[in-house]
Amino acid sequence: MKKYGFTLSEVLSLSRKTKYSFGFTLAEVLITVGIIGVVSALTVPTLVKNHQRQVYVTQLHKVYNEILSATERYMNDQRVDDLRESDLGTKKPEAIRSFVKNYFKVVKDCGTRYNDGGSNQCFGDSYESIDGSVVTNQKNYQCQTVFTLPSGAAVCADIGPMEAIKIDDENSITSSFGNSESFVIGMDIDVNGTQGPNIYGRDMFAMVVYPDGTVDCNRKEKTGSYPHMALFCDVLDSNWQMNY
Repeated sequence: MKKYGFTLSEVLSLSRKTKYSFGFTLAEVLITVGIIGVVSALTVPTLVKNHQRQVYVTQLHKVYNEILSATERYMNDQRVDDLRESDLGTKKPEAIRSFVKNYFKVVKDCGTRYNDGGSNQCFGDSYESIDGSVVTNQKNYQCQTVFTLPSGAAVCADIGPMEAIKIDDENSITSSFGNSESFVIGMDIDVNGTQGPNIYGRDMFAMVVYPDGTVDCNRKEKTGSYPHMALFCDVLDSNWQMNY
């Protein structure tokens, strides 16, 4: 009878159809899992890479802000609007060391060497360019002051012109970077200290501070002898994105 809609046999038949129409066979499950695996294999490495790059940029931006804040406070205290008129204008090592001591929170003082071995180590042993074409041993490189910040970033700071000093086997001092009178402070920064990957443009960058207190990249190196040292320019110009 269909007085109220369905007969008993129709209800039972519909129940059986419903029971099996929403299920999955083992083959269907395995195919779905396989598709998910392939998609994950293709996308996860890219996601991880992009995340790591963003971590480096975030760390770099934090150091940038610390340097900018320290410079502004220093210029206010020195009552100058041109760093060349401050104590830093004397280009004496004592001036940059005093600036760092009084305007940065230094966690570890590594003296003047990037890496002096043992506990007196702020930077890695060596660094390479992003394409692997340039590998630099940092153990004997010097700055007027080398230190680490609370974030774990390592900083090498010199009064400009930026001349990182290399001591060769005969203990003679030679300049390894080109002269430029356009900036007052030159800095090498490893955003995570001695940790890897120790690559210029990933965790290692070069910054400069201009006479008006502006913190920028060393734009002259974009077309100079050390373009890998100017990759901070690409980060800045891309609104704090590591797109290269």
